[in-house]
Amino acid sequence: MRENPQDTSEYLRRWREGDQEALDALLGHVMPWIEQRVRRRLGQQLRAREETQDLVQQTLIDFLQYAPRVVIEDGQHLRALLGRIVENAIRGRHDHHSAQLRAMGREERWPGDSRHEPQRPQESRDRPSFAAQFDEQAALVHLGLELLDDESHDIISRRLWSKESFEQIGAALSISADACRMRFHRAVARLSGCVDKVRRGEIGQLLADEDEQEEEA
Repeated sequence: MRENPQDTSEYLRRWREGDQEALDALLGHVMPWIEQRVRRRLGQQLRAREETQDLVQQTLIDFLQYAPRVVIEDGQHLRALLGRIVENAIRGRHDHHSAQLRAMGREERWPGDSRHEPQRPQESRDRPSFAAQFDEQAALVHLGLELLDDESHDIISRRLWSKESFEQIGAALSISADACRMRFHRAVARLSGCVDKVRRGEIGQLLADEDEQEEEA
C-alpha cells in the first residue's frame, strides 16, 4: 500500500492533541520516505545506515518538540519540510541549533523582528502568557533558519550565536568587515521574510524556492 502524505499531517495533529502513540506512528510513517530522500540527495555525505537511521529519528523528535503550531494542511509539504530538516542535520547545520535555542530562550527580540515591543516593567518572563508567546516566536525563527539558504544561515549563526565579529567572519569569507556587515543585514532580512511566510503557512513556497536555488547551484 502506498503511503498517504496526508496521514503525516493527521499523525502530527493527533500527537499535538496528546495522543502519544501518534508520535510512533508518525515516525514509522515518515522515516522510510525521508531516508530514501536523503540517500538519493546526499548519498556521499551519509554515514553507516544505522547511524543515519538514528540521526533521522533524533532529528525528527527534536524538531517535533520545538515546531511552531503552524498548520500545514498539505502532507507532502510537511514531509518535504521534515526531509529538509534532516538534510540540514546531515550537512552539519544542526550542530548550531542547540545553541540557537538556548540563545533564543535568553533574548526577547531578534534582529529584523518588529513584532516584539520592549518588555514593560510589570511584565514577567515567568508569566505563562509571555512564555507561550515567546516560545512560539522562537520556534518560528528556528524553523525560518531551517529554510534559509546556507550562506545566510552561516553568517547569522556566526554573528548571533557564535558571537564572532564582522572582522572575524569577513576574514573567514575573504571579504571586508563592511561587506560582511551588509551580507549579515541582507541575511536577517531574508530570515524575517522566511518567518513571515512560515507564520502565514506558506511552507510550500519556501521549499520550492530552496529547491530552485539548489538546482541553479
